[in-house]
Amino acid sequence: TDRKGHVIGMLEWALDYIVGNIEVEEL
Repeated sequence: TDRKGHVIGMLEWALDYIVGNIEVEEL
């Protein structure tokens, strides 16, 4: 398995999730 790639994918997903929540709260 590509463990490093998996970790990076999780970080990207988490960042998108956090940014999405911030944008919703600002509205």
